Amino acid sequence: MRKLPIVIATVVVLSIVVSVVAWRRTGGEDFNYRTATADRGWLQATVTATGQLSAVATVQIGTQVSGTLEHVYVDFNSPVKAGEKLAMIEQSSFIAQVEQSEASWKAAEATVLSTKADLEVKKSAVAQAEAGLAQAKSNVSKAKLAAGYAKRTFERFSKMADEEAVSDLDVDTQRNAYEQAMTELEARQASLLTARAEVKSAKSRLVAAEAQIAVNIAKSDQAKAAHELNKVNLRRTVIVSPIDGVVVNRAVDKGQTVAASFSTPTLFEIAKDLRDMQIEADVDEADIGGIKPGALVLFTVEAYPDDEFRGEVTQVRLSPKEEQNVVTYTVIVSAENPDNKLLPGMTADLEFLVAEREGVLRLPTSALRFSPKPEMIVKASKAGHKNLSSHRSSDNPRDFHGKRPETSDASREQTGIVWMIDRRQNLLYSVEVTLGLDDARFTEIIGDRLKEGDQVVTGIGADKAEDAKRPFGIRGGRRR
Repeated sequence: MRKLPIVIATVVVLSIVVSVVAWRRTGGEDFNYRTATADRGWLQATVTATGQLSAVATVQIGTQVSGTLEHVYVDFNSPVKAGEKLAMIEQSSFIAQVEQSEASWKAAEATVLSTKADLEVKKSAVAQAEAGLAQAKSNVSKAKLAAGYAKRTFERFSKMADEEAVSDLDVDTQRNAYEQAMTELEARQASLLTARAEVKSAKSRLVAAEAQIAVNIAKSDQAKAAHELNKVNLRRTVIVSPIDGVVVNRAVDKGQTVAASFSTPTLFEIAKDLRDMQIEADVDEADIGGIKPGALVLFTVEAYPDDEFRGEVTQVRLSPKEEQNVVTYTVIVSAENPDNKLLPGMTADLEFLVAEREGVLRLPTSALRFSPKPEMIVKASKAGHKNLSSHRSSDNPRDFHGKRPETSDASREQTGIVWMIDRRQNLLYSVEVTLGLDDARFTEIIGDRLKEGDQVVTGIGADKAEDAKRPFGIRGGRRR
């Protein structure tokens, strides 16, 4: 009888051991899960990139003439107005060239005036020669008439002499008169030839004078152009600002020699109004599709890590850049700089807002990354849950611009697996969900597979403090 209590105790212990083993085989292990609750809230999808700040317009100013800098009027960070003097090259040689070219021009003008006077003389000579020619023609006509009259008279007297109506002396007189008339005609004809030659010569001299005056006028114009060029070069010795802005770089000092060549040297760089800046950001080809002109951009710079700056996309350049098989596109972002905190050359970390939605059902993205151990999963034969991963949501949400996405190809939908707790066994079962918009922390859940308030597993072990909040209002990450 003394052994009876021992037997009873042994049976009790064995019963407890068998119960514990049976309980463990049915999945009753005490796993400590971290969970999150599906809720409704605000989601933004962003694209991250880096870029360099610069002024909207930066003008590099050089020199078009060579010489020694006699004065430099501005320094780094000097504000300047359009037309304001920046520097001046020593001018003595340029002034001498202007005076020399002016004298040459005046001499050429005097030559033109002299040639014009000579031209008038030549024109007068032509007029006189033409008048002489006209007189010679008149004289020839008169001589011809006289010779004809003398000839007829001589012939009449010769006939009358045959009839002995006149004496031989009268015939000889008429013969002499006729011969003198012919001689006079020949002389007048020779004078006519001379007059014609004189007219031709005078006209030739007139043409030569006209050609000479054209040459002299061209030389005068050339001398004038050289004079104007020298005056322009003299003005170019004074280097002025073409725009309102700030001197961001000065590459020369007083006394330095500058040489104008095919490649104009840069003396100053002037940024136009640093209150308006721009950023050239390189965006990956996978992300460029969501970036449009007018999109909001938030960015920070290392100089002010706690300050958030805002900008706007103004241009998406079509020309790609490829480096080490990575294709990017340049996106231009404009940003206001009223406090002049942003400086040219600063590196900016940017986030482009590509889509946002309010009141969406969302889960922490960590729930989609969680993968349980095999022993944590409900056995299919014992689970009282359907295989939810075989179903699809029938919802068809609107995208960021209010247009429904294409649904003709179901494979285009992005899906994920989340795990929920079977409270009876403290084990997990999977739920396949359709994913929508996501950021670095949350992902939108589309459809009716989950509802607001459902708890999903995000990990195992004690809860950890949430990650520190990002400095931007927009939570970053590449758009998915």
